[in-house]
Amino acid sequence: MAHRYLTWLLVSLVPGLLAFTCLLNGGYASIDSPAPSSTVTTSTVDIQVTVPLASTFDPNTDVTVNGTVVPVTGGLIVWTATLNPGFPLQDINGIRAEVILPSGAPGITQQAFTWLPSKARARKITDPADLIGGPLAHGRIGDYIIENDQARFIIQDVNQRDLYSVGAFGGNLIDAELKANPDNDHFIETTPMLNIETVINADTVDILNDGEDGLPAVIRTCGPDDLLDFVNPSTVVAEAGFTTFPPLADDNDLEISGCTSFTLTPDDTHLLMSTEVFNNQAPGAAIPDLPLWVGDWINPAGQLDNWSKDESGWGLGLNSSFEALSWLGIDTADGSEYAWVGIKDLAISHFNSDYFAESGVFITIHHNSVLAALLGFPPFFVVPEGGSLVYERAFAVGDGTGSAAVQLEADVTGLAVGTVEGCVTVGGVALAGSRVSIGGTVGGIYASLDQSVQTRAGACPNYSAPVPAGSYDATAGRLGTPYEGGAATPPLQPVVVTAGATTSGVDFALPATGQLQVSVTDQASAPLPARVAVVGFDPSPEIINTGASLPGFGAPNFGLLHDVDDGLQFGLVAFGYTDVTGSTTFDVEPGSYQVFVSRGTEWSLFDTPVTISAGAVSNVAAQIAPVLDTAGFVSSDFHVHGIRSADSRIPDGRRVEQFAGEGVENIVMTDHHVHTDLSAEIASLGLGAFVTSTIGEEITTFDYGHFNGYPFTIDASKPSGGSTDWGQAAPVGQDFPSYGNYNATPSEIFTLATLGAQSTPDTTIQVNHINSHFEPLQIDTSVAGAVSDGLDAAERAALRLPVGPNLFQHFPALELWNGMDRGHQSEFLDGRIGVWFNHLNKGLRTTVISDTDTHEYTNLRTAG
Repeated sequence: MAHRYLTWLLVSLVPGLLAFTCLLNGGYASIDSPAPSSTVTTSTVDIQVTVPLASTFDPNTDVTVNGTVVPVTGGLIVWTATLNPGFPLQDINGIRAEVILPSGAPGITQQAFTWLPSKARARKITDPADLIGGPLAHGRIGDYIIENDQARFIIQDVNQRDLYSVGAFGGNLIDAELKANPDNDHFIETTPMLNIETVINADTVDILNDGEDGLPAVIRTCGPDDLLDFVNPSTVVAEAGFTTFPPLADDNDLEISGCTSFTLTPDDTHLLMSTEVFNNQAPGAAIPDLPLWVGDWINPAGQLDNWSKDESGWGLGLNSSFEALSWLGIDTADGSEYAWVGIKDLAISHFNSDYFAESGVFITIHHNSVLAALLGFPPFFVVPEGGSLVYERAFAVGDGTGSAAVQLEADVTGLAVGTVEGCVTVGGVALAGSRVSIGGTVGGIYASLDQSVQTRAGACPNYSAPVPAGSYDATAGRLGTPYEGGAATPPLQPVVVTAGATTSGVDFALPATGQLQVSVTDQASAPLPARVAVVGFDPSPEIINTGASLPGFGAPNFGLLHDVDDGLQFGLVAFGYTDVTGSTTFDVEPGSYQVFVSRGTEWSLFDTPVTISAGAVSNVAAQIAPVLDTAGFVSSDFHVHGIRSADSRIPDGRRVEQFAGEGVENIVMTDHHVHTDLSAEIASLGLGAFVTSTIGEEITTFDYGHFNGYPFTIDASKPSGGSTDWGQAAPVGQDFPSYGNYNATPSEIFTLATLGAQSTPDTTIQVNHINSHFEPLQIDTSVAGAVSDGLDAAERAALRLPVGPNLFQHFPALELWNGMDRGHQSEFLDGRIGVWFNHLNKGLRTTVISDTDTHEYTNLRTAG
């Protein structure tokens, strides 16, 4: 036994002894780590080189990676180094070790290895697989993607001109998604604001770092200031009675430019956006240091529920010193989520950012407040003569639970947070889609909202959310479900949050609810799309906060648990449309109600009482029939908005099922600045026998009216589909009246719409809600003789219109009615019908249009 062991020992030692002899006698170095052709997945790379003693070796110069010297440390035989992310590392690497052999000849050892830890990447898009999908996905080949293993963002290519919401120019963030929730983009665009009415018109783009070296990927877009034709805030402020709009911000072309760097780390789900503003004035300028109102124009626009984490409220409108914005996907956008946080720079101001929201657009002002601008106070953001100044913010994609905004604030500002987790059950069952809101209360009434999330699918706990350290009250609710304990208002549960700790067991047991299943047939017993409304009193009404707002805009309402922007009208507790099978099912709280089934004015009305019981399904079978013979006619709505409009969020499928259910046979889609084709959605839903669509556009000037053009075609190369550019493109940096570049006059709009690239031989145009056209242009159609506008040169300049041309243009049609109540009837009788008669009296043949101008889904102004 001893003999065998000795033999084994000798055999085992021979290779080592030979190698040791080789090391003593001299020879080539060996690269022990990384192994030849290996793949390294750690964030750092460990290098180990073994060098023969008799060979000459300089540890400071004789090891290189990709041609760059890597000093090594150690001694005698083994030498090591650790490379952190950054230069010279890349995906495929070559490592080289050189010695001087005893003979005096060089001895070179080299081998390759692959380095592929989690990295962020930036590149120009050449492969359609890099594009993001979804109803508001606008990326195209030639744009830029910046991504990591978790999230993807698309930056539009520069030198673009496409009049569509806040994104007239390129170089901006246009698409974003969490990779775990692909192809469901519900975000239009955000563009850097340089001085309220001006933005960056990016004409250069550079990939500062493609991320191959393991450091954050960075894309930078740069350009001069240009007017954002989409808006003209100075006129709104003047109409509201303020006379202190910042003069430098009113259509002024300043000698400034801006560069925005979009930065993504390998592990984050947020994009850091850093905008550097340059003061390019020549020495001796009248105002050497430029005070600017910087920020962002943001248009989420998708099917999103918004709330803001701020110090003084929890709603839309005017929010001073807010901390974070959250947009949570609902309905078809479930799983999508976006968040925005401004990053305070104490060297500029101690103020947080401020925002104002109107018509779906969020205007953020960094380091200042909206009221300060309106009251004439100077901004804190002052760009020194010949210098530059930077403002930063972060934009994140979330997992659809609603927790992204607070987490983003913690990540980028160091906000101290703890975790609150618990379970929301309905009748003892944990369900996805319930809401939990956490905030500070005063006398049992919420004074601030610090977190609002929704439950996820799975077992308890079914929600977990970061919450700032402090003491709060939490509450929960669910659409169509009673509040906890059957209370009329949601009970509050005290919560204490400690930084870095988890507060567990914040549970809510909602009672069981009921369901209503409705089937609808026609007179031949064939299934029929129809409208179903449940009339009664809501046992668990939403808690609503009326937020602050600017004069002239009214006070917005905001729900504590659910969005109320498109909420049910008083007296309705549930609402929906049957599909092509004639059926629909939804949750209804236990109680007694009246169910109404309708299909517009051409069909009969069905109604019946119904009692909803907890845990049970109540069935209603309705049959309706045509009561008005409309053979030879097509029921059309000539003014309809959907998800692509800045101020509407109704997805294509919901809009199609709605109009099919209302008995409207032709949907003329007239989204603001965008061409929408519903034909694919109609076919997908199998509703082609009930409804069709026409491609149109609402040509939406900011100051002097809206005009519907139809039918149009679609330019698939542009996110807008080929919108009508009433703002009129100008050379980069010269889109200002001072260069002679004005908005299109009404006659020019008529020409652009009827003879444009997307026009057809049948394209016509109507003036919408006509007061907004005739009144600001001071057009009096009742005068004898020719009609003209009444604006002087200064008034034209305020509207960015040229001096000279008559601003009265005869359009083929006038929209005289789009309303639902006595106020709209008075509007029609007192302010609109007379204008039409005046046209006829002058021999101007003009068609009257009556339509909805619908932007929403559940309100009574919708369709029909």
